[in-house]
Amino acid sequence: YKVDVFVPALNLVLFVDGCYWHACPTHHPKKKPPQSDRTRKPYLSKCGYNVEVVWEHDIMENVCQVMKTIFEKYQVENIPTS
Repeated sequence: YKVDVFVPALNLVLFVDGCYWHACPTHHPKKKPPQSDRTRKPYLSKCGYNVEVVWEHDIMENVCQVMKTIFEKYQVENIPTS
């Protein structure tokens, strides 16, 4: 799988899914997600990765909250600035 972001220190794979292409249930409830979307998280989790999927609309609405939620979940306290 190609991933959008990989954070080695957290063994975290992050996907940022576009609402149209990935069949967002909020904006495209009748559209079926691609097969790869249905298999990637279970497969990567089984391989030992932490996997998070973030929707495009969530980032557009409040990227700070999205980041805060992920940081809290993985107990990220010190974020390097350089």
